[in-house]
Amino acid sequence: MGFLALVISVLVVSMVWPRREVVKPEREKTGRFEAWLSGWAESASTLQFAVFFLGLLVLLGMLLAIPAWSKPLTYQADRVFPYTQSGEFTYSARVPEAIYGAQSLQTGQPAYLKLTQRINFTFEYQFASDSPHALTGSAGLAAEVSDINGWKRGLVLQAPKAFEGDTVVVEGTLDLNVFNGYLQDLEEQTGVTRPYYTLTVGPIVEVSGTLAGLPLDERYTPQLAFLIDSLQLQLAPQDPTELDADPLRPVQDAALESTAPAPNRLTILGVSLTVEAARWISGVALALGIFGLAFLAWGYRRMLQRDPLAAIQLRYGAQLVAMGPGAFEVGGATVELASLGDLARVAEKHGRLIFWVVQDGGYDFFVNTG
Repeated sequence: MGFLALVISVLVVSMVWPRREVVKPEREKTGRFEAWLSGWAESASTLQFAVFFLGLLVLLGMLLAIPAWSKPLTYQADRVFPYTQSGEFTYSARVPEAIYGAQSLQTGQPAYLKLTQRINFTFEYQFASDSPHALTGSAGLAAEVSDINGWKRGLVLQAPKAFEGDTVVVEGTLDLNVFNGYLQDLEEQTGVTRPYYTLTVGPIVEVSGTLAGLPLDERYTPQLAFLIDSLQLQLAPQDPTELDADPLRPVQDAALESTAPAPNRLTILGVSLTVEAARWISGVALALGIFGLAFLAWGYRRMLQRDPLAAIQLRYGAQLVAMGPGAFEVGGATVELASLGDLARVAEKHGRLIFWVVQDGGYDFFVNTG
């Protein structure tokens, strides 16, 4: 009976004793890297987070690399370079002050052929564009009288002159007697009469050069229209479809178009970035992730060669409790197991911690199941 009581008490207070580790602790001086990695090994979650973070970098790099390398760096984008040609007509003549209230005919007023026969016309040309440009050209001034049946006669008021830059001013004198003579000859020799004819005055501007690095060749010929008969010259009624346009200040908008390589873009989670930037980011992420994991693997292997305990700490983490020499005394019956894995399963089954201590040049691991 005494022997049976002893057996029962041994089972109650028994402690599972693992197989003795024969690997001796590393006695050589540990390098800074091994010491740093060993410190991480004591906290398995820290090292696991590092591995998770580097693996996440690799995954994100691969996910970003797929669209970044499936699209070309650039595409042919349409480029539009607008420009504007404009100007202002003015005319004047000496007239009787008693009729006009002034000694000079003002722009917009009619001219009576019995009171004045010579009218001075001026046109100020302006080229404008936000794009860089360089222009040269020529500009002249001409007048033309015409009939609705297609007949017309023209007269040069100023011969073309060369200019350079964005502006030029042309001017000339219109002799109404000359055009009135054209009309009298026409009616006398043809027998066809009209209540009025159309007389136009306008510049002939030809420009050439470059706009945003593209060649530019343009001809600009706005016209100021008048109605003329044997008694007066007056501005023609404005076209009802162009009531917003000012005949005295013509404006013509145009643009040069071309295609040029432009950076392709990706939009990821609402963030827009160029394909080139996406390739760089994915490459850096992959490089950091892959080389980081390789560096940790190399360091981990090197650490295990110097400190086998680190692998155990990484695997079992918080289950391990270090004991000082002599702080733990084995009492009662002990059972030596074949592997630390078996000891860990026993500890997990009983909800116990694994104690370890350096003893006799090796590592001893204990689980108290009593």
